[in-house]
Amino acid sequence: MPETSGNHRQQAHVVGNQAIIIQVGRDARDIIVDAHASELWLNPRDQSHEAPTGEARRLIPYYRFLDCIGRDDWLQRLEDWLQDPLPLSVRAIIGSGGRGKTRLAVELCRKAGDAWHAGFVSDDALKRLYDHQDPAMWRWPGPTLIVVDYAARQADLLRRWLLALKASHGNNAPRLRILLLERHGNTGGGWWNTLFHQGGYDDELLADVLALPEPEELPPLAPTHRHQLFTHAVRKYGGSGTTLEANPLFRQRLQATDWAGDPLYLAMAVQVAVAEGVESVLSLNRTGLAFRFAKREQGRALKLIDHENKDVAHLLPHLMAMATLCQGLDRTQLMTVIKNEKEALECDDAGSPRSLADLLSEVLPSDTIDRVDPIRPDMIGEAFILQELKQSSESVQRAFRVAGTSVATTVIRCAQDFVRAGYKQPLAWLDGLVAQPDVSMEDLLDIANALPPSSVALMEHATQIYAEMESRLRRDISTQGTPQKIPLLAHILNNLAVYASTLGRREEALLKAQEAVAIRRELAADRPDAFRPDLAMSLNNLANRLSELGRREEALLMAQEAVAIRRELAAARPDAFRPDLALSLNNLAKFLSELGRREEALLMAQEAVAIRKELAAARPDAFRPDLARSLNNLAKFLSELGRREEALLMAQEAVAIRRELAAARPDAFRPDLALSLNNLANSLSELGRREEALLMAQEAVAIHRELAAARPDAFRPDLASSLNNLANILSELGRREEALLMAQEAVAIHRELAAARPDAFRPDLALSLNNLAKFLSELGRREEALLMAQEAVASLGPYFHKNPLGFRTWMAVMIRQYLSLCQLNQCEPNLELIKPLLDDFEKISDQK
Repeated sequence: MPETSGNHRQQAHVVGNQAIIIQVGRDARDIIVDAHASELWLNPRDQSHEAPTGEARRLIPYYRFLDCIGRDDWLQRLEDWLQDPLPLSVRAIIGSGGRGKTRLAVELCRKAGDAWHAGFVSDDALKRLYDHQDPAMWRWPGPTLIVVDYAARQADLLRRWLLALKASHGNNAPRLRILLLERHGNTGGGWWNTLFHQGGYDDELLADVLALPEPEELPPLAPTHRHQLFTHAVRKYGGSGTTLEANPLFRQRLQATDWAGDPLYLAMAVQVAVAEGVESVLSLNRTGLAFRFAKREQGRALKLIDHENKDVAHLLPHLMAMATLCQGLDRTQLMTVIKNEKEALECDDAGSPRSLADLLSEVLPSDTIDRVDPIRPDMIGEAFILQELKQSSESVQRAFRVAGTSVATTVIRCAQDFVRAGYKQPLAWLDGLVAQPDVSMEDLLDIANALPPSSVALMEHATQIYAEMESRLRRDISTQGTPQKIPLLAHILNNLAVYASTLGRREEALLKAQEAVAIRRELAADRPDAFRPDLAMSLNNLANRLSELGRREEALLMAQEAVAIRRELAAARPDAFRPDLALSLNNLAKFLSELGRREEALLMAQEAVAIRKELAAARPDAFRPDLARSLNNLAKFLSELGRREEALLMAQEAVAIRRELAAARPDAFRPDLALSLNNLANSLSELGRREEALLMAQEAVAIHRELAAARPDAFRPDLASSLNNLANILSELGRREEALLMAQEAVAIHRELAAARPDAFRPDLALSLNNLAKFLSELGRREEALLMAQEAVASLGPYFHKNPLGFRTWMAVMIRQYLSLCQLNQCEPNLELIKPLLDDFEKISDQK
């Protein structure tokens, strides 16, 4: 029977014998299982009736201390999703820490009103429900919205849970909506692939419940909404007497800084400015703001103790960091942590574990009995952990033994938020956790799911974790005869191929991709409906890996097969498979272009852009990154066919999209931005707009230098290409000495790359040598130029002979320059070098 208590709605409904009870109330920590029913507690997380104590708690989204400004369109879309007649539907929202995802979900639960059972569900609640209740008996009495925060750490369980729901949920059941929140997520790997793309028929079942094929990214606040939130926050934090709102310097800073579009950081900045003055916040970045609040949290806690007891003063902040690292602790866990840390830190005089636990409960109160919460919001908690634990890997490992992958998830968040600012401890902590001998396969999978696949800083760590899982799976399949694990092995091999390639380990990437295709071919032969989508995915991956090693004809065959499969799938189920078809078309266009089949490449690229424009119009946050990629390719193909004005428009649109994406998520999108800047520079240069082209090329080189400094194996090839582009534009502007320096650096990089992987990089070396010859000649250094030109022709020759259509343009330019330099140096050309190449040109002409 419904009843109310304060502002918390509590409802309990039982449907049928041994059915699920939906509970909506204040305490969302536990499921209670008895002989007759299971209870699933949902917490609306609306604590607006309480007055938050302390500056940090005012920032916690559950208190709704600040209004949810600038998200009306998102709320409307989510409310429309709730009203969709589909019985079961899942969607995901991603965004960096502080972007306002949780606050948006709290507002959605509030707006759902009494017509919906709406709230957040805890990790334990999902697990206990799945473990204790027959899925066939699951029922819910009315429309229900379940919000899962930090979805990555629950990916495997969510997959099993959704499959059970899909099997037991009839069309006549009340609507069920599941909203997943996470910092990152896409089909490139990680938790999203574990949840929806492991391979097999189950993926087909789950595709039916997805409202969108990929997570939507919550964007930063628009400038107008930043101003509205700023004004609102000033009044909430500063009162009517403050003059902060009228301070032009502060307002200008909030419009220009990269963090002002994230509601959390804007609110933090206003709090600091109100308390300490405008000057104190003008120089702060994200990490500076977080550490400022972490220091205040420490001060708040130390006010509660007797400072004469140095052991307590030392141990209390450490225990707060440990509780935050574990994402909160129940009383039993807390007592274990206190005993461990008291002994490890030799704080014998800090008092009894019970008294310390009581003190922690006062400092970090929770709505749940016998539990302490972490320091929130996340960014402040992470700064507190770094501030207190510093280099203490042993403490992190002890915490892991108590709280498992919750600790690993927190460590990964610390790395995401602080490694770019120079804090390397989280990476060392992560390595220490993975290296522990008792870490389970499930733990490794959970940790891998939590790692963002697009983060360069964490890529090597993800690769190591996946390699360990591969090793364990192979051992299990070999020794235990567990064929049900073979699809998971293919999934892991596919991810390893992508990661190894990104890190520049291309031969290794090819081997992994080939094995993934072989496994999925066999699976698809037995069960085509279940495994053909995954085969197409692996074929795409293999095509990219082959192309990277210069094996372009083989790459084309793989790409054509992937397109054929996905055309058939998209014809049957367009909503599910048109995004995949666009991806395969994009790849096929690239490989056709590399083989000189440019008109065919253009058709594929145009079809990919058309599909992605339609998808991005409906769901911009989900599909604009893909649209930018297709626009970039289309610009290149149009340029190759002499349609330069059209190419420029495509290149400009791609750069505009990627600038916006890189501003929001630099670690993920700056590499893409640099590639588009290079493309735009070329388009501008071809149309004679060389000063504009120079600016674009210089920006591309600057980004690639920074990326290559951090990850040389992954980004030095891109740096060399950017240097070549910049050299050409400098030369066109008459700045020949500068052009020469850029070209020499590009040649040096390409020489090193080609020595290690000749098939992949000797054609690029030839292009760089040809450019260098041109710039040396322009400066009157013709003998040196001739040597470079001859080496360029010799380097490209074998590849031109093998693929004349693909390299004919490059080869023609190189031979022309070589012959011209022979004439300038008054010497005869090397006929043994030139004649076979001229014969190849005659064969091409005869074929026409």
